[in-house]
Amino acid sequence: MKRRVLIALFVVAAVAAVAGWKLGWFGSSPSSVFRDSLYNANAGRYREATLNLSTGDRKQFFDNPKLMEEIWDKISKNRTIAAVATSEEDRGVNGKFGTMKVEITYQDGSKLTETVVISYLNGKWTHGIERLFDAIQDEERRVLFDSYTVSLPKDHTPVPGTKVALRVPDGCVWDADRREFDHPKYGILIRIESSPRSSFASEVEKAEKDWGLPNNSFSKRRYILDEKIKSLLFEGNSKNSQGKAWRLMHLAIGDETEAVLISALVPTQENFIGAVRECLTSARWGR
Repeated sequence: MKRRVLIALFVVAAVAAVAGWKLGWFGSSPSSVFRDSLYNANAGRYREATLNLSTGDRKQFFDNPKLMEEIWDKISKNRTIAAVATSEEDRGVNGKFGTMKVEITYQDGSKLTETVVISYLNGKWTHGIERLFDAIQDEERRVLFDSYTVSLPKDHTPVPGTKVALRVPDGCVWDADRREFDHPKYGILIRIESSPRSSFASEVEKAEKDWGLPNNSFSKRRYILDEKIKSLLFEGNSKNSQGKAWRLMHLAIGDETEAVLISALVPTQENFIGAVRECLTSARWGR
């Protein structure tokens, strides 16, 4: 009887061991494989780092060693990785395909946190790097975009069909049909929202109604003091249909007989925001 029990337990253990081996329970884990790739890349051992990638990525890199080096240098920030950490490992329903959260710390103190795809193929764990590369490129584009500047001229430009004149940001182009100034490179938009002979109160009401829309979040209101004109600036944020945040401003400006409402939509870049805010707060009224 004992012999039969021992044999049964041995069979169960053997089956479990085989299953565990197939699911990657023994040997290298997704975490250790990922760290191994990053540390190899950081040491300039690009081929060894590439061995842990999926079949398609491996072939692409091995066929193009220059590309392989460029991508790994981009991810390692020219071989300056200080530490690699992993968490939230999810091997999926069948234990062979899922995702893992990774955090790469660089020698300059910066960090890259992203989720990578993991898969168990041909008896070993592999991982992707596409999301890492995309995240680094997005950050580089953001840094480059933040370095751009836009300036305001000293002179005011009369806005056609109104009594208002603005120091229009350099590079903005007037579109008569849409009644707006548009910066084709930076995406700054300054639009005249009013109908002729509108009252100041009606323009303020129109602005407040716009701030009540679900995608707009109001943050501050500022009265611009002037003995001859009434001027009120609204400022906050707005999200487009893709969820991207923009800075939104409204300027109601006019006198006792006539007023206009000007809206401005600006990328969330401090120089652009400051320039457009100054454009609106320095607006002049009168023909």
